[in-house]
Amino acid sequence: ILSDYNSTSLDLGSTATFRDLSKPMGVQNSSHVEEIKQKFENFEDPTGTVAKFHYGTHYSNSAMVLHYMVRVEPFTTLHINLQSGRFDVADRQFHSIPQTWRGLMNNINDVKELIPEFFYFPDFLLNLNFFDLGKLQGKKEVVSDVILPSWAANVDDFIRQHRAALESEYVSAHLHEWIDLIFGHKQKGKAAEDAMNVFYYCCYEGAVNLDAITDPAEREALEGMIQNFGQVPCQLLKEPHPARISYTEFCSRLNKSDHRRPDLLKYPTKWRPYFVEMAEERNPLLYLNHPLKQAKYYLGYGNVDSLVSISSDCTIGVHYWLPYDKNTPNYFYLEKDATITTKASKKLPGPFSRSLKFKPEMFAVTPDARFVVYGGSWDFSLRVYSLAKWKEAGASIRHTGLVMCVGMDEGGLHCITGSQDSTAIVWEINAHQDMASLKIVQTLYGHDGPVCAVVLSMCLDLAVTGSKDGTVNVHSVKDGEYLRTLRHPGLDITFTIDLLTLSYQGHVIFTGHTPDNHSMHVYTLNGRHVASTHITHRITGLVSSGDYVLSGDENGDLNLLDLFTLRVSKNLPLQLPVQTVSLTRGNTHILVPLRDGKLIVVGLSGLPDTALA
Repeated sequence: ILSDYNSTSLDLGSTATFRDLSKPMGVQNSSHVEEIKQKFENFEDPTGTVAKFHYGTHYSNSAMVLHYMVRVEPFTTLHINLQSGRFDVADRQFHSIPQTWRGLMNNINDVKELIPEFFYFPDFLLNLNFFDLGKLQGKKEVVSDVILPSWAANVDDFIRQHRAALESEYVSAHLHEWIDLIFGHKQKGKAAEDAMNVFYYCCYEGAVNLDAITDPAEREALEGMIQNFGQVPCQLLKEPHPARISYTEFCSRLNKSDHRRPDLLKYPTKWRPYFVEMAEERNPLLYLNHPLKQAKYYLGYGNVDSLVSISSDCTIGVHYWLPYDKNTPNYFYLEKDATITTKASKKLPGPFSRSLKFKPEMFAVTPDARFVVYGGSWDFSLRVYSLAKWKEAGASIRHTGLVMCVGMDEGGLHCITGSQDSTAIVWEINAHQDMASLKIVQTLYGHDGPVCAVVLSMCLDLAVTGSKDGTVNVHSVKDGEYLRTLRHPGLDITFTIDLLTLSYQGHVIFTGHTPDNHSMHVYTLNGRHVASTHITHRITGLVSSGDYVLSGDENGDLNLLDLFTLRVSKNLPLQLPVQTVSLTRGNTHILVPLRDGKLIVVGLSGLPDTALA
């Protein structure tokens, strides 16, 4: 994607920052063009077996993957096996990103592309396993962590900026040209010859009929060649790939849309809070959720969603929500469930433990908005409540202590519970019409105190649990295997976990407190510390989205923090303690119930304009 690995800052507005995506890597250096062209024109195989080619090596093969991934198992072992039982010579190791780019520019035979890990996996650039990779011959420097470009502060910053470059305007305008080379009409034939994009014949699908080779030795040699040289992917397109629409065009379409709003986390300077009278001060909302996969309801205002709320006395509310309504001054529509303050209100059936103090973490709503899953019952059960029939739909008793927290997977078919008995259980939710059964998938152990925070991701195969013993444990869901414990080394034994969440990339974000202070911490799934910060007041709401962390506290502050540094990029004082924090679909609004019963809806001021969107 990039060609600038030397500047102290990365200018994504300059075309000089980027490689030419219309050309393969072999001719990024213009001084190589004539030599490669002559090689192609002058090549002739007397047997007629080998067709003309520009490059005898390929841009993607197993050795190249092992070259980049040498610091991470199992690639380390595979690399050692490939090198006859030892690491390759240090000078040939992947030790510097700027040096790798210079090598690509200077070596006419080096045509490798990047691997996906350059855009999401910072740990492959670190020698976390402390492998002895040798010393460089000239400077006698030890090869350890990969040397980064000057514009990257650390590995997380490199991945973040590299991903930003991938989403930049220049790449958006030219990525289709690269697709044409790799997957499209310039992969083969005359168009490939004109683009100087022809590789050794064995690299192409169907170029060799292995079944027709009767000599075992010849077949084995050819198979090894194909495996080691790499293969061109299947040709998907015979016509030029269309260009992605420009950012300006995207903004224009967004402005014309009657139901779409931009992601407000990207525009914190444009935030504007609106307040809605939702509940009484003596019975404020404790939990509020916008289920993401619910069926639509049609009112005169358009297709509306439901917001599900639970008050401090376990009264349930189902409110109508429309994120964009140009007929109202605040540009959204929210119709309150009028029954929550009347005798016709519905409550979650108990009885609940008398010693229990209700918290938002005890409740979860399935993404289809059909069921509420909750704990806190006196008999230690996990219960399911139907929002369609307004009755209990299922229950199961497997814990030997109070269920203190519930976490829902985004798919809605699984949830996780944490209990006073120091265990966590992953459940499968089997819904049939308006009833639901609960089946245990895994029981997770490892804490010395009550489990007070849980999060589940079936997509990442992860169950993460936080305990009052101050630790965060990470387990796999499929095998129930314990992976690691996260505990910040600077914290004393009185530290206890409060809230826990996962980023879309798998960062573990947790808050907690000691008798003297409160803090927030970010770790990778591999246990590498990313950031920590001390905070003044206890966090009562925690959400992660994209590269942001959104928190609300008992002092009434709503904060937007950077995921990788935990620096506050926006503070919105709301004056009263925050009960919880929730994001609507598409991050169009932030929903913040306050302790006095009001709901703060944070949106963008006015209609989106071109500069804003």
